[in-house]
Amino acid sequence: AQAYRLNQPRGLDTIRLALFDEAFSKMDTARTASALKFMRDIGLQVLLATPPDKSGALLPFVDSVRTVVRKDNHSFVIEIDKAEMESK
Repeated sequence: AQAYRLNQPRGLDTIRLALFDEAFSKMDTARTASALKFMRDIGLQVLLATPPDKSGALLPFVDSVRTVVRKDNHSFVIEIDKAEMESK
């Protein structure tokens, strides 16, 4: 708690970003939900990197979805419609 200074008022100009690369791949849905809720509660903006086959389980916990597509020597970031993913 001290690392995040939870007892002090937040400044408007602070960055609270957490990056995770496949961090939740071995956790069950309940533990993942608890971890993401905790991070949101302390004001972190979480960026998750996960393989496409695992992303469906995280949909209820994210605000937006992007995918990286590689073609030849170039990479592109494409926004995916979350509602469309949830309907599949």
